Amino acid sequence: MNEDIQLLKERVSYCPNTGVIRWLKHTYPGRVNKIADYKGTSGYRRLTIGRKTWLSHRVAFALMTGKFPENDVDHINRVKDDNRWSNLRDTDRSTNLLNQVNAQKSSKTKLLGVSRYKVKHGYRYTANIEFRGKRIHIGCYTTDLQASEAYTSYKQRLGENNAV
Repeated sequence: MNEDIQLLKERVSYCPNTGVIRWLKHTYPGRVNKIADYKGTSGYRRLTIGRKTWLSHRVAFALMTGKFPENDVDHINRVKDDNRWSNLRDTDRSTNLLNQVNAQKSSKTKLLGVSRYKVKHGYRYTANIEFRGKRIHIGCYTTDLQASEAYTSYKQRLGENNAV
């Protein structure tokens, strides 16, 4: 068994129904049975033992299966700090990114999967998605909302065909 998993099993417990991780053993006895992880700035819960920090959803996966996940751990309901076992799944990065709902802050259109390009009299909009290392061109549209709807529809079909 991995040394990190052994350390985690000695120091913390995980409740699969609630997703809560509690201290079993701590250098400060008053912390035993208290919640061991904390919410980080990214919205994900984290756990620190000594000088090592883990994401709590990866700790939960390791404690439940006896091994760390090979890929990403996806929060099925998209709530970053909901670490209930029924809400976690080991999935590849592309499938995990299908859960993304907001565009990057730097996006000019502020719509996920939609970019604009200049034409003679204004702008046109394209819908593209990246999946398993390939950029897929969905189409070109006259409005940003048409492109967004096409992107959303295509992404939904991808998700249905690649459900874990």
